[in-house]
Amino acid sequence: MYWTEALILAVALSMDAAAMGMADGLKEPKMRRFKHLMIAVAFGLAQGIFPTIGYFAGISFAEALSKYMPYIACGVLMFLGIKMIIEGCKKEKEGVDKPLTAITILLQAVAGAIDALAVGVTYIEETTGRALSVFAIIAAMTFLIVTVSVWLGKKFGNRFSGKAQVFGGVILILLALKSLLDGLGIL
Repeated sequence: MYWTEALILAVALSMDAAAMGMADGLKEPKMRRFKHLMIAVAFGLAQGIFPTIGYFAGISFAEALSKYMPYIACGVLMFLGIKMIIEGCKKEKEGVDKPLTAITILLQAVAGAIDALAVGVTYIEETTGRALSVFAIIAAMTFLIVTVSVWLGKKFGNRFSGKAQVFGGVILILLALKSLLDGLGIL
């Protein structure tokens, strides 16, 4: 069950990156394979590094927070889920602009991974090995999903980008509720 939850979390966290990757594909439909790969690698690495930073920063406060962690996790995941749903429901038009630069891709990857920083804190009760394996799954899943989403953006347009974010937000809210139920001793 633990690894299933890790995969679900990985998919949910990668939805922002998927939406941005799809928008990148829309902006540059004739994008070369190297740039396509660079986008996927940047997003995957950011989604793996940021929760790791959050995890190690949160460890120093673990003892003080341990009994409150299910509620903190619920709050963080609920906030992120609602934020993703709101962003997914906004309709933004993306025009064809100048080609994406490496700096733009890096900034997108960092912006898309800020949420993952907070998620890392929710894993401070886990062993380091287990937490790092979850973060590696998040990185790998993000890489795969962004690879596909850039391709979809190039092929089919942006009709899926908002739906992907809403889907990711719903998953985060469901995980938040599970965390709350765990904290209350119901699950």
